Amino acid sequence: MSVRGNIFARTFFRRIAAARFVVMVAISFCIPARALAQSTQPGPSGGHAAGSFVPPRGEGWRFVGGQWVRPSGACAWSDLIKLGWRDGDLVATPCPGENARAMLRGGRSNVLIELRPGGELILAARVEWGFGPRIAARPQLRRLKFGEFNLQFSIVEDRVAGPDRDRAPLHLTSVGAEPGLLSVTGLGKVEEAAVEVKLEITESAGANVSVTDRGDAQSPVNLTVHVDHLIDLPSKHERETREYLSPLLRPLAGGADVFGPGAADVYKSFEAIEPSPAARRAFESLLPNLGADDPADREAAAKALREEAAADVQIVCAAARRARAGEMSPQQRALVESFLRDQSRHPEPDAARRRGNELFLIDCLEFDDPRVRAAASEELARLLGRPIGIDPASAPQCGAAAEALRRAYFSRRPR
Repeated sequence: MSVRGNIFARTFFRRIAAARFVVMVAISFCIPARALAQSTQPGPSGGHAAGSFVPPRGEGWRFVGGQWVRPSGACAWSDLIKLGWRDGDLVATPCPGENARAMLRGGRSNVLIELRPGGELILAARVEWGFGPRIAARPQLRRLKFGEFNLQFSIVEDRVAGPDRDRAPLHLTSVGAEPGLLSVTGLGKVEEAAVEVKLEITESAGANVSVTDRGDAQSPVNLTVHVDHLIDLPSKHERETREYLSPLLRPLAGGADVFGPGAADVYKSFEAIEPSPAARRAFESLLPNLGADDPADREAAAKALREEAAADVQIVCAAARRARAGEMSPQQRALVESFLRDQSRHPEPDAARRRGNELFLIDCLEFDDPRVRAAASEELARLLGRPIGIDPASAPQCGAAAEALRRAYFSRRPR
């Protein structure tokens, strides 16, 4: 790279580090080609209406909101936002990955991105120094402190138009995330009801959840509830949490159910499962610094432990086994126990009772470790009195089985 190129790159990444991103996202599904041919009359401005306009040449062009557009590239939700639990609440962390950052280079402020794997279109705007989005007909978002992030996603055209909108499966219609706030809205059909689902979490005021049957104001589906921490919602409204919020949040969580059991819940319940040698070595290499005299060293080791666990879930297994075995200093034990609490979400603290919980075992069929899926299917077969009939090595097969078993589980329980 030339000297000039090096200077540009350094300047760009300094600006990225110092900037606050404001992302206005429009999710849209392309209008069918036959719909474009319905009108051949000139438009109001004297130009041609959409139906008579010849699309630009080249691949990738799509007709959205009355004009032809072509995305600059593609990325996944994980390139834009990451969900995680902190202090009992779900937190959305903006994380523009390399794909997203690359498309914002060269001083661009507005970039059209194709969202993978669904093919939706995302309009992304990068605004530096906290002055709010500069997109026509978009509301100005409140100004945040320097260096903070703000994300806003909104539907421009739904995946189905007109009266079919409520008959589509439950899907996201808007997501907002900024420091101290996460808001999510969705529409669609769950069982026989066309519902609107809203979730808002604020750092200071807890979580508000509402489920509204759009066709029946007196429906038993209708729910409005407030909890101090979202982690408490499943224990109070298990069915509503898993039927409405879980599927709505899956696209933002890489397909995972954010209300499923944590890795510590799982490995503490299946104590016979051993960590891999690599996971054991990784955990043991961090253990000395978890008991270091210097608080900075302990903090760095605790951070590294969280990062290692995010990359390899069996690190949690290694930590759980060491916690049971003891042989740690008080400082090490305190940090390991804190780490395991962060990896725990199930309301039942007793491992033996969790193993006898049908929904817990169903959730374990979706766990990353195939040994956990195998153990859960055996326990579930004993509990239900029939074989589950899955291959634990096949994650897709186990996921489909879990979805069907979960529906059956809730169908046997009144609202």
